[in-house]
This record gives sequence, C-alpha cells and structure tokens, in this order.
Amino acid sequence: MTAVLGILNKQAVAIAADSAVTVGGPENHKIFNRANKVFTLSKRHPVGIMLYNSASFMATPWETIIKIYRNKLGETSFPTLKEYQTNFLEFLASKNYFTDEEMQRTYFASFALNIVDYTTTVHLE
Repeated sequence: MTAVLGILNKQAVAIAADSAVTVGGPENHKIFNRANKVFTLSKRHPVGIMLYNSASFMATPWETIIKIYRNKLGETSFPTLKEYQTNFLEFLASKNYFTDEEMQRTYFASFALNIVDYTTTVHLE
C-alpha cells in the first residue's frame, strides 16, 4: 500500500510519498524500498506529481512518461495547476508510442473485467 501526503498552507505546498513498491501477485511478491513516487512535472516552475497504485501506464513506466513530458514542456509554463493537468492529460492522449491499439484493447478489457468482478463481489457480500 502506498502512502502519499500533501500539506497545503497559504505560502507553500509539500508533497511526499513512501518509497516501498510491491512487485508480483498476492501469492508471490517482493517489496522494494527504493521506488520514486514524487517527480517534478516542470523544470521551470515548482509543479510536482505523485504516483500511487501502478508504476506504469499501458506498460510504459510513469517515470519515463513524466521525463519525456518534462523535456517536451521545456520552457513552457501555465498560470494554473489545472492547465498543467490538462496539458499533461492531452500529452498522454496524443502519444501513441506508449502503446498500440491491441494493447489498449487488452488494458481496457482487463479494466472493464475488474470493474465487473468488483461490482459483483460488492453486491454479493
């Protein structure tokens, strides 16, 4: 389980996360205590991003995606965090080199199946 924390006051924001990551399934897994979960989204402004749950997006590590985005962003800046968010999500949607159509279908089918399994389990209990 990942622990992420954000503290906000009138002058600053602090974000932090633990460094533990579990690799493997419920029966056979290993825990590593060296994972990076907090990254800078912009080199120009103090905009950060925290990760939890999955370390990858469509089989591409988030760390790689964030570094590519940060390089693409370069000197560009936005006046609000919402605009950084929107731009980052547009970047994710526009880049087909992270996955092909077949992999997208596979991930979507797995996601939909998990929702059905969860819904069925919750309603049966």
